Amino acid sequence: MTRTLNVARRRPMPLRLAEHLAVPVAIVVSLVLATGAGAAPISPSAPAADALPVVSLTFDDGNIDQLLGVDILDRYDLDGTFFVQSGALNTDGYFSTGDLTRLSAAGHEIGSHTTGHVDLSTISRDEAVRQVCTDRANLADLGFVTTSFAYPFAGFSESAKAAVQECGFSSARLLGGVESHEGCNGCPPVESIPPLDAFALLAPAQVTETWSFDNLKSLVVQAQAAGGWMPITFHRVCETAGCSSIGVTTQTLEQFASYLRDEAAAGRVAVKTVDEVIGGEAKPVRQGDWPVGQTAKDGNRVVNAQLDDWATGASAPSCWTPNTWGAHTAKFTRTADGGGLTVAVSDYESGSSSLMPNLDLGECAPAAEPGAVYDLSATYASTTATQFAVYLRDARGAWRYWDSSPWFDPSASASTATWTTPPVPADATALSFGLTVFSNGSLTLDAASMVGSGAVEPTPAATPTPTATPVATATPVATATPVATATPVATATPTATATPTATPAATATPTPTATPSTSATSTPTVTPKPTVTPKPPVKPKPPVKPKPPVDPKCTKPWPVHDAGHHHHHTSWGSYLNPAGTSSYDPYPKHSFSDGGSTKHGSPSKCKPPRWW
Repeated sequence: MTRTLNVARRRPMPLRLAEHLAVPVAIVVSLVLATGAGAAPISPSAPAADALPVVSLTFDDGNIDQLLGVDILDRYDLDGTFFVQSGALNTDGYFSTGDLTRLSAAGHEIGSHTTGHVDLSTISRDEAVRQVCTDRANLADLGFVTTSFAYPFAGFSESAKAAVQECGFSSARLLGGVESHEGCNGCPPVESIPPLDAFALLAPAQVTETWSFDNLKSLVVQAQAAGGWMPITFHRVCETAGCSSIGVTTQTLEQFASYLRDEAAAGRVAVKTVDEVIGGEAKPVRQGDWPVGQTAKDGNRVVNAQLDDWATGASAPSCWTPNTWGAHTAKFTRTADGGGLTVAVSDYESGSSSLMPNLDLGECAPAAEPGAVYDLSATYASTTATQFAVYLRDARGAWRYWDSSPWFDPSASASTATWTTPPVPADATALSFGLTVFSNGSLTLDAASMVGSGAVEPTPAATPTPTATPVATATPVATATPVATATPVATATPTATATPTATPAATATPTPTATPSTSATSTPTVTPKPTVTPKPPVKPKPPVKPKPPVDPKCTKPWPVHDAGHHHHHTSWGSYLNPAGTSSYDPYPKHSFSDGGSTKHGSPSKCKPPRWW
């Protein structure tokens, strides 16, 4: 069904920025008047002689350190557009609902960035609709009716575009289709007003830590020369340089904001939100009237349970994803028979790596029912101890760590690990799980199963503690793993594009017993955190500060595996390591090559390859 909300017309621009719209390129559009079949076509009016170029300041992902940027924009009386992912709200490192209320009240626009920061070009049409429509519905339920969307990873396809339109948005922004000092030679100097395609808005490459005030100023000068619209994309906001490869320092942002205010006051540019440029009324918000995906069923609920379905050129089986957190080297390799995957960990300091069913909204993740218990099993061989880690999805589409099993012994030949979960909490709609490698060693996974084992009274969902709104005076420091408790606190931290969270230093891996105890208090437990989910407490050791990777090597080239070009001259795909055995998306992670493997962590000397 659809729900029509009583939404007030967009607020007018403040008088300080009142101006005309500009049309930078001569675009002839023939319009047939609806009042008569024989009406003559008309052309749009020429822009007013005093039309101004427009700049939009957009911020992706909803990282908490963007509050530093909010304070700067407010000081200079500028409004921005903040594209947030609802699955990350009220979790460590991201905006709280209260933060969004503050932003909206101050005149900033709240936009959408999918529920879980997913590249829409890599998933099915139905899953894209779930990701986009769920995010808009979640934000509307909190009081924010969104009209503007930004494609995560600039992942564009016609299917993704159709999903955004279907969910009621008025526009969708890309990256890399406007010329900048980063390149895109031959691209237009600005986006037009109105845009040629509101659901493929052109924008220059994203701002990174290498950008200076002069680089930002050059975009404004470029727009002033050409006329039209210059949407500028920021991510992290850093008190000092180095908090993120896609961060801007407060010093640079403040200098740019001061410059923009002066240019606007002089009548040489206008600063608008995306919504104010596009205009129009907000469309109705859809509420759950889309395909649900995986549903409860008898038998094994794991999709591609034998790991034998692989897309051409894929680095993981279909419906499965490698997940890594912490400081170590992880190498994922398809087995020789093609029906499994080996996870090899070396240089271990902290964290874990595993292979799990996709943490999505229904395309792959096994459905679960409140109160049910499930028998999990996996066929594996390993050189080190392992354990199941289990994550659950709630009705909002947000994933969080839930529980983990006792340890399973190393096994030189194929062995089966089995464990029955506790009753699923009342707010759960799906589960994902995997055997983790949390020390130096390797594990080969050949098959997995999740079968319903009955139902009992569901465990009440944990009441989340409201996230306090921090004072935006310094870039938030990455938090360490929480102090271990008998029952992990369920919190979520989706991927986003931020620098990986600091993780505890490695501790000596205990030798597991031949028959591990099932007692949560007597069996040491290490729990993983995939890159798209939160880091659970580590049991039983207290957290300590991590050590940075030692002597990282950044000299090997990472050739791009291009998945194609869309019509805005933007390349997208993945990077293959020198050995060709693994790949990664360079946008959100700090990863680099080291001896043919993927190195994960926060190296001070290494940067991921350039995407654009």
